[in-house]
Amino acid sequence: MTLHLLKDPISPAALQMLSIQASTQSSPPVVVLLRNAGKPPALPKCTIYRVTENKSSQNNDSVSYDRLVAMLFEADHVIAW
Repeated sequence: MTLHLLKDPISPAALQMLSIQASTQSSPPVVVLLRNAGKPPALPKCTIYRVTENKSSQNNDSVSYDRLVAMLFEADHVIAW
C-alpha cells in the first residue's frame, strides 16, 4: 500500500501523482488528509481519510492519530505532500 499524507494547501503535483497511481497500481493509494487540509479532492479509486482528534466525531472516513501511526507502519511507501 502507498500512503499519501496531504496538508493544506493540497499540491497539484500530489493530485496528479495520485491520479496516475490510482490508474496504474493494482491496489489503490490511501490518502490521509491532515488537520486543516480543506475539502477532500475528487480522487476516484483512492481511499480517503481525514485525521480527527475527537473520537466521538469519527466515522468511516476518519482516522485517529493512533490509527494513522499504525497505517504508517503498515504502508510499503509513505509520501508526505
